[in-house]
Parts: sequence; C-alpha cells; structure tokens
Amino acid sequence: MKWFKHIKTVLDKEPELWLAYLHGQKYDQLKHFSENKKKYSGFFTRFAIWVFLLFSQTRLRFKPSNKKCKFLVYAGTVNQKNSLQQSILALRKNNQVVCALAPKKILSRTDIEDDTFNIKTYGFMEVVKTFLVLILRFNLLRKQLKDKNRNLIKNDLNVFLNIYDELVYFERLLREVKPDYVIVSNDHNASNRSLLALAREMGIKTAYMQHASVSNLFPAINVDYAFLDGEFSLNVYRNCEKNIVSDMVRLKERKVFLSGQKKLLQKVIVRKREKLGVAINTLDSNKNIADMISYLYFSGFSLKIRWHPGLSKRKVKELLFVLKKFKVEVSNPFQESLVEFFSDIKCLISGNSSIHLEAALSDVVPIYYEITESDISDYYGYVESGLAKECLSLTDIGETVKSIMGGGETVDRNAVQRYSSTYSTEWEGNEGELVAQTMIKLSENKKLPLEPISLDS
Repeated sequence: MKWFKHIKTVLDKEPELWLAYLHGQKYDQLKHFSENKKKYSGFFTRFAIWVFLLFSQTRLRFKPSNKKCKFLVYAGTVNQKNSLQQSILALRKNNQVVCALAPKKILSRTDIEDDTFNIKTYGFMEVVKTFLVLILRFNLLRKQLKDKNRNLIKNDLNVFLNIYDELVYFERLLREVKPDYVIVSNDHNASNRSLLALAREMGIKTAYMQHASVSNLFPAINVDYAFLDGEFSLNVYRNCEKNIVSDMVRLKERKVFLSGQKKLLQKVIVRKREKLGVAINTLDSNKNIADMISYLYFSGFSLKIRWHPGLSKRKVKELLFVLKKFKVEVSNPFQESLVEFFSDIKCLISGNSSIHLEAALSDVVPIYYEITESDISDYYGYVESGLAKECLSLTDIGETVKSIMGGGETVDRNAVQRYSSTYSTEWEGNEGELVAQTMIKLSENKKLPLEPISLDS
C-alpha cells in the first residue's frame, strides 16, 4: 500500500480544495464559476459525469508503455502542449531521455504517429485504486465542499473527484518512469498540481514553464525551477506568495528564470495584413459576439474570427451559426496556426486572454474590449502596462481600428519586453531551446545560460 501512503501524505498537506486551486480557493472571486448555471447539475449528475470521464480514459487491456526517463513532461491542454513542444524537441535533440504525455483529446495525429507524446491512459487497477481513495476520502471531501460553498457539490463535484484518479495515475507513472525532473506548464489546474505534489513528496525535482499570462489570483510558486516570461510575471508571483496552504512547507531553494514567452511564434508577414482580428473566449456569449460582429461588419471592416481552442464542440457549432449571417473569415485554431492568423491581421480585439501578448510579439496591435463583461477587468494587466489599447464601446473600437489601420497606433515595444524578456534579443523565437539548455545545465551542475532571480522583492 505504498501507493496509498504517497497519496494520503499529499492530501494531508494539500487537501482537495488546494489541489483544485481555482475552484477550491478562488471560487467566489471568479463569477464565471460561482454564477454559472450548469446545464447538468446536482450531486448524482456531477458524480455520473466524473465516472463517465474516468471510464472513457480507461483501457481494460492496458499495459504501461512509458520507459524510464530523465525528464517527465506533462501537458493537460492544447495551450500547455504548444508551450512545451519546443523544449521537448530541444531536450531530445540534445540526447536527453524525455517522456512526454497528454490526454488523447488534445493530441494531433502527428503527435501520436511521431511518438512526440504518449497518451494518458488508465488501467483497470487504477480505476480500482481510485474508488478506494474515493471511499476513504469522500466524507471529508463533502464536508470541505459544504463548508466552502454548497454549490461546489451541485455544480463542480466532478472537478474535485477528478483529483483522485489523477493522483492514482501519476503515482503509478512516477514509480514506473523514475524521472529526475517533472516539467509542467500550468500551476493551478488540478491535474498539474496533483503531479507536482506527488513529485515533491517522492523527492523528484520539479519545473514550471509559464504558458500564459498570470494574475494575482494564482497560487504561490512551489517548484524547484520556475521559468517565467518576464518582469511582469515575476512581480505578479511575488504578490502570490501568500496564496499557499497554511501548513504547507515551501521548497527551500526555488530558482526563478526569466526566459521569455514559450509558444513558438514568428513574425511572418506574407500578406497585406488589412484584416481586423477577433479572438473569442470560452466565456463570451453568442449574443454579445453577434452584436459586436454586426457593428464591425456593417462599419466596413474586413474581419477574421478565431475561437479559443478550449471552446466545446457545441459552442463552436453555435458560434459558426452566428457567423453565418456575415461574410467573415474564420480561423480554426486546430487547422490554422497563430502565425498564419497573425499574418492576416493588423490589430486584434479580445477580452481577458493571453492572445494579446502573442499578438504584440507578432507586431499585431492588441485591443482590449470585453465582448462579455468580465469578473475582473484587465485581468492580466495588459491595459495598465500599455501593451493593449482599451476600448469601452463599439464606437471606441471603430475609431481605434481606423487609427491603427492608418498607421497611427503601433505596438509598445517596451511594454512587450516587460512581458517577454527575450523580445528583441538573440533568444527571441528560441525560448524553448533556452529552457532546455538551462534544464540540462542544471542537471549537469554546469554554468547556466540564465541567471536565477529571487522571488523576494
């Protein structure tokens, strides 16, 4: 029962409400969690959803295919995967043994055929162990959720139950591949936090590569090595030092490196760039989208619309139905890269999204406009820092876009460098290689290409 001892120790130090961090700790501050009316709610419904998702990843004839490795890399979403890929390739190019894995739903055919990633798959014994953990922890979990907010049981029970299968899966995986280092690119999702907590418990070094812009709501950094994008992220995480469970012990030595934005972007300008880009978020309502697109379309702007890769198939279908009324170009994130999208547009409209930074890095002027009212305005500080132009109305957008198209507004290069330290340096476009080289040198105890920075302000 050594596996259970590992899991119990993790849950004693970091209970379920800390592993599912945003739901467990920031639920009331994020209105799209607390005020969102779920189509399927209720204890038994959310429990059934969890069981269905668990068995959908389970194979009865399961044989572990992961081999021992030096670096274990995990991606839980498409955006996380995109931020990790360059470093994975760079590590392998330097003859490092890497095991990279992700859920099947986020992997492309190429990822699977080229063995870039292994598929995260549960075996029958992992299901048995998961239900054993559930039986032993459920009463305590239910009490925690009731004390916090009863709506968590009704609307989000599956989020917390998912922690149990994640812990069981990763505990087996870590014993199987025996990595020296675990690398992730998210520090607040339950799957990533479960993996990091187990790695710390089992004495494995941990590394976090920032994959998107961060906010003061995020958890305190508690990894051995944190690769942040730039000065802005460092200051945000310094403010997050208080966001840690009271009796949890921080790692003694936490090294922070400013390594620039990790997604592979290039300044490819092969077209006229006369279009106005619009990036749709998962929380944007179809009515608000339709109102904005209608205004911009009938104002004479040539539009190109791209949706967030995390949008469900149902929401994508509804969005495409809305867009059918207008002659606009659509950018499917699974078929067209960001580079191609940015090569067509001169400025970009979006609300709270990291795509603003990615646009600025590609010389596309970001416009911050809340298509649907947000819980927290300017969540990532893009407007305050001067990275994005703020528009408060559709009329404001029209005037701002005309100014940009006429050459009157450009990207603020100083603001961009605060967010991505490698901007306009020799490492721009090779941030993944920079991270890989730093990790290799750390493992070999050799001189580093980056100097570590203290989290103490």
